Amino acid sequence: MIYRKTVAYFYLFVGCGMSSGILGGSLEYLREFTSSNRAEISVLFSAKAIGSILGALIMGRLYDRIPGHWGIVGVTAMTALAASLVPVSPNLMWLVVILFFVGFGEISINSGGNTMLLWTHGDKSPPWVTALHFCYGLGAMLGPLLIWGSVELTGQFYSGFWAIALWMLPVGVAFLFLPSPEIPKTIPKSTKDVPWKTFLMIGSFLGVYIGAEIAFSGWIVTYGREKGMALETATILATCYWGALTFGRLLNVYFVRRYSAPSILFGSLIGSMMVLGLLLVANHPWVLFGAVSLFGLCMSPIFPTMFAYGNQRVAFSGNLIGILFVIGGASAMIFPTAVGPLVEYLGRSSMVFFLIAILASAGGVLMILLRQEARAIQPVG
Repeated sequence: MIYRKTVAYFYLFVGCGMSSGILGGSLEYLREFTSSNRAEISVLFSAKAIGSILGALIMGRLYDRIPGHWGIVGVTAMTALAASLVPVSPNLMWLVVILFFVGFGEISINSGGNTMLLWTHGDKSPPWVTALHFCYGLGAMLGPLLIWGSVELTGQFYSGFWAIALWMLPVGVAFLFLPSPEIPKTIPKSTKDVPWKTFLMIGSFLGVYIGAEIAFSGWIVTYGREKGMALETATILATCYWGALTFGRLLNVYFVRRYSAPSILFGSLIGSMMVLGLLLVANHPWVLFGAVSLFGLCMSPIFPTMFAYGNQRVAFSGNLIGILFVIGGASAMIFPTAVGPLVEYLGRSSMVFFLIAILASAGGVLMILLRQEARAIQPVG
């Protein structure tokens, strides 16, 4: 039964990844569809992120109080319905409302799936968490491809969103027949038992990473357009990013067994910032494709590695995971929304410098976290 549930979580996260990845691939089409400029269309990131924050707050508490799979069934149905309504939205305001519900459902699936997987596998969860996020990356890679395929086959982008809805429905039904995992006894019984300093450092790191990931995936197609690519070609950039990120998470199943989490995290951050520098000077399409792919490869281990590392130091409850995703939701609202006006008024290079600054700040947070832990285990006298 454990492995049936695990397969269901994996399938669910492919759909969750599709929902996350499709916005970047469809952003330019949605901008033309609603006759908006880039500063205006960036409000979609804010709407989705506000939904994510509320979803993480509400569902994070519920997962600790009700059978977790009941909650997953509800938010899966919500996400499928909201995704199916995107192509029939008459204007930008309707899209804002619908993306709010997409964000609510998507983050609730994300936090719920992570929580259920940790509770299912316990101390053996690190490689399973990495595999789960491989599935998320696989879905996020398929999201832009759904838009590209829809345009190629029908001349419209609509079918990509309907495909996500169809993917979500079967797994929602499956969770009705799978028993929810029990809450582990190691979960803190009250907020007084939580090591808040460590938890907030972990949350800050993950929040900064999520903001950078969403900002890059959401605006890389626009960046390619600004570099002179045709829209259909630039759409593939998002797929290259998510494809490389997916492959990197598969490799990380091996690396997480061989190297310490801090080594993986520092290496990933440094590599990501170096590749962003390459992105600035990439003028040939193939160089741009290569730089985007390398960036995805470097970014791939960061979230699952820190998530598993954090769970080993702070036993995550559903509520704590909800708080992590609230922090992530705030970053996913602020960072991508800021990129729109930056690109509109300061040019495409401003996006790259902004991302380098974000990742540098993540490195600073990691250094503070490790120094804090070193002091905590240092013998007295």
